[in-house]
Amino acid sequence: DSVILMEEGICLAIPANHPLAGRDCIHLSEVSRELFICLYQGKGLRTITDGFCQQAGFIPNVILESDSPGTVRELISLGMGLAFIPKISWKGMGNDPSVKLVEIKSPYCSRFVIMKWQPNRYMTVAAVKLRDFLVDFFNRKKSEE
Repeated sequence: DSVILMEEGICLAIPANHPLAGRDCIHLSEVSRELFICLYQGKGLRTITDGFCQQAGFIPNVILESDSPGTVRELISLGMGLAFIPKISWKGMGNDPSVKLVEIKSPYCSRFVIMKWQPNRYMTVAAVKLRDFLVDFFNRKKSEE
């Protein structure tokens, strides 16, 4: 079984001195010739972002793969490339003045954060309470928006 906890927008992190840093939003095709810092192949977010690039008509030129948001942020701030950033779960990325987060106007870029569990397996009381808490928490967040 599974439940969608939230939909999370994905934006592009670029160096603050990049020519596109003054813009609030871009079309993804505008960065087709840029260098990208991405998650490793096979990761869910990487699969999704590669799909966004394909929709925009290009294959990203990946110069580095990393799972560390801190490493990605540092490399962007050094001007080494651009990266796709989930707006909520990598929220700290926007606190660095040397990195600018830019909305992607097209294609529409988001992902769903889903919680899954095996329906025919025993769940401890604590696991059930955690599941129910998370579902309730994210439902309340949706109601507040």
